[in-house]
Amino acid sequence: MTDVLMPRLSDTMEEGVLSAWRKHEGDPVHRGDVLAEIETDKAAMELEAYDEGVLIRLLVGEGTTVPIGTPIAVIDPAGGTPPATAEATAETTVEPTAETTVDVPPAAPPPESPPPPAQAAGAGGEALRASPLARRIAREHGLD
Repeated sequence: MTDVLMPRLSDTMEEGVLSAWRKHEGDPVHRGDVLAEIETDKAAMELEAYDEGVLIRLLVGEGTTVPIGTPIAVIDPAGGTPPATAEATAETTVEPTAETTVDVPPAAPPPESPPPPAQAAGAGGEALRASPLARRIAREHGLD
């Protein structure tokens, strides 16, 4: 099994936001395939696979802030499924309750489409540019 780690995309980067997964569990992965989109405080970048195999587990959800060097996914070079370990079973098992009759994890919400880029004109008539961090803060506060 090969862990996919949150990469250091710049010299000043300490953490990144995993904004979207491009590959999903069970998908075949080849070197150079785009696995995910990562936002830093300065830019949005694509994370490419360094190994080949099958993406067997996503460890981090979309929109999560992750420190560099933290495992975010697992690729099996043999293309199989992960062996059931006590730790993996404890993480994925959902305890049944009176309301729950099926032991199925909840489905992830559909990914939100990113807002359209800012089209407002600046002082000189050119389009305004904003970093991913500025766009996220504006989106959180309901601003264009």
